[in-house]
Amino acid sequence: MTITIPVCFERLGDFTARRWRIPGYQGRFCALPPDTTSFFVPDTCLFINRPGDRVRQEINFDGAKPWGLDDEHFTELIFARASNNFCLRLVCNTEQIVTSNIESETYQTFARLVEDAKFYADHLEDVEGLFTKYNTKANRLLVGRTFERLHDHGVDHGDQFWDSDLRHVLLDVYAPGLSPADARDGKARCYIAGFSEARPNHQCKRRLPVIPHDAWLNKNEVGCSEIRSVLFLLDFMQMEKHDGKTLASRALEWHVKYSELYPDVKNDFVLIAQRARFYSQFPPVYPLIHVDFESKEDLYCQADLWRDSLPGEETDEEEEEEREEEEGEEDVDSTSDSANLKTASDQLEVAMNNLKGAELCDAATVVAR
Repeated sequence: MTITIPVCFERLGDFTARRWRIPGYQGRFCALPPDTTSFFVPDTCLFINRPGDRVRQEINFDGAKPWGLDDEHFTELIFARASNNFCLRLVCNTEQIVTSNIESETYQTFARLVEDAKFYADHLEDVEGLFTKYNTKANRLLVGRTFERLHDHGVDHGDQFWDSDLRHVLLDVYAPGLSPADARDGKARCYIAGFSEARPNHQCKRRLPVIPHDAWLNKNEVGCSEIRSVLFLLDFMQMEKHDGKTLASRALEWHVKYSELYPDVKNDFVLIAQRARFYSQFPPVYPLIHVDFESKEDLYCQADLWRDSLPGEETDEEEEEEREEEEGEEDVDSTSDSANLKTASDQLEVAMNNLKGAELCDAATVVAR
């Protein structure tokens, strides 16, 4: 296993980065992809969040060198956009930081970075870790889908968003090959970082998707505190009063009744069906998952969920043909194994788990690399 990798900073030349094991901790990061043998950081791809309003600004390499020497210099982490879609966080002068006053802002920033690394090693190894002219509806929807995926994966980021204004969310709108139009249209990669206070094993009880709603929703209605905070910060709720039922209230009523009618269906799948029933005009969280309803008239008929095959994966028909050849039988029970996903919820759950970790044809990605 490679334990070092060259990192080339434009104008500064090559440096060698090595794997670092957190003292007293047995967890480790997953190995780098086999085709990643080096990193290149262009001169204009070093950034820091400006103190106060936390707006991203470029910083040159000379300006980054004093980081960590004392609290008079900036304490926000410096990050770089490197080749191969990696986001690097730079910590300078670590030898001095670890021996400094543990109450200093710089030391606390470093400690949070270590906690972030621990959380990633334990819980995010298999997950693939704006605003001005890019503050578009499409990009806000992209951020919303990314948080939904994170929660489906069982991770609550820590509900840090009331006072930090989504500063842990990064959109790589300057990625090579991405046009300005596509960057505004929600096709950039969405990164979520900063897992030092995240919580694992989250069983998300949200009852609505992260999309624009026609009502002001409280935490109990949304069902998840962090998702409600994200809805608020993305400006996806309206404060105007409405006469009669809103679409959000009808979708909530549907979620409650559907969950009662089909108690064995997991909330993940209920939300997928709800999105297809009420909010099909918005991009799906999982583009490879499709939803069919047996009846257009019966609002509460059970949804049939199925998914496209992943590359290299056999289809149900191919599996069925193999069973016929192996068993020499002409008739195969169409309700066995994966032939009927509507009744085989366990099979769909396995497929869903595979899908959450797959590289999908969609920009929304949770990244902590």
